[in-house]
Amino acid sequence: EGLGNKFLANIRETDLICHVLRAFKDEDVIVTGKMHPKEDLEIIRTELILKDLETVEKQEKSIKKLNDPQITKTYQKALQLLKEGKMISSVNWNDKELEWVKTLHLLTAKPEIIVLNVSEEEIARTPPSPLFSKEGESPSPLRRGEWGEVCLGKVLSGYPIHQRDQGGREQG
Repeated sequence: EGLGNKFLANIRETDLICHVLRAFKDEDVIVTGKMHPKEDLEIIRTELILKDLETVEKQEKSIKKLNDPQITKTYQKALQLLKEGKMISSVNWNDKELEWVKTLHLLTAKPEIIVLNVSEEEIARTPPSPLFSKEGESPSPLRRGEWGEVCLGKVLSGYPIHQRDQGGREQG
């Protein structure tokens, strides 16, 4: 089911997206289907990508009117990424490209924090449970770059890890 335009508009106004993904079993919580936080994140990101694709595609006429080769190239780069199902934040942008990308307030350009809401038992569990693997994969320890940096309470930064400055440029 879609996230809803009003909800997505509210996210557009934020500086960061914090995904809180349920990764615990509780008989008092109603769940539709199986619980797979990694797949849940992929579904959320797909919603964000589709909304950004819609936003970028709406810019086509105004891009043509500008007749600016640099902006046209940036537009095509963003459009291609989104059509491939990739987040805008997944690539490096030069300063000029970043100027244009920022004007669109794209959801997939925002930094992310991923928080796994797990039980106390899960925090202490080694190796991690299959909750952290896709169906059919064998469980493996969480690795940097897969889910991000594992911290106390299973607070994770987005995967893959890219340290970026305020302008969205990747840092060391």
